[in-house]
Amino acid sequence: MVNILAFLTVFATMASATANRNDNHQPEAASKFCWKATHTRGIGRVPESCAAGQERLGLLSYDKCPLGMTRVGLDCHSICPRELADQGLFCRKSEYGRGVGYPWSLTTP
Repeated sequence: MVNILAFLTVFATMASATANRNDNHQPEAASKFCWKATHTRGIGRVPESCAAGQERLGLLSYDKCPLGMTRVGLDCHSICPRELADQGLFCRKSEYGRGVGYPWSLTTP
């Protein structure tokens, strides 16, 4: 058992020395480099004025809301008809009560 352990230790040392001797840790010379052709997209400039059909909010232009809608922040919301309640994102028909009812009994027709 001792002989096998000694052999494995010597073998591992030789293998490690061989691997370290063959490794070249020097950086390779830089390869040739070409720049890719680029172009700008016009981002980063604040528009001077808005196009037709747009309105300015802050520094940016947004499409105007269609008829029957109003702007709330950056969104367009529907203007609710008089008979409907405005719930923010939607219009809702007004509710009505049906009374409290009555308790059920066997004698009720």
